[in-house]
Amino acid sequence: MNRTLTLIVGGVIFAAALAAAVLFSDRGTPDPTEGAPANVPAAPVTPQ
Repeated sequence: MNRTLTLIVGGVIFAAALAAAVLFSDRGTPDPTEGAPANVPAAPVTPQ
């Protein structure tokens, strides 16, 4: 196998492994505790 083909095959394997890691991990939807800190309001407060 020449170098170019080796790099292409390695890139395909790396991309497949990365896609599998993303698909099979639970990081797609963050936990509620991972949002904004509790002391920061969700919407800006309008002055009265």
